[in-house]
Amino acid sequence: MLQLYPNPAGNEFVIAYEMDKTETVKVELFNMLGESIGTLLDGTQTQGKHSQRFRSSDYNLQAGVYFIKIMVNGKAFSEKLVVNG
Repeated sequence: MLQLYPNPAGNEFVIAYEMDKTETVKVELFNMLGESIGTLLDGTQTQGKHSQRFRSSDYNLQAGVYFIKIMVNGKAFSEKLVVNG
């Protein structure tokens, strides 16, 4: 459902996912303490494959471990993201 690449990431990373049907999607970024760093995406996505490119510097990400959580129709999926300095 959710793919992150490259991982470990430098200044950019891509979140890719596939939707079985049109639904509301929310993608959030969390630090190791479970604190929300920001919402990367919050809206309706159509059926099919999607990918979004993000810059680590846009979210002031330092080297470390983060988690990406995607919520679709009340179901949550998460992946670990490692950011290199």
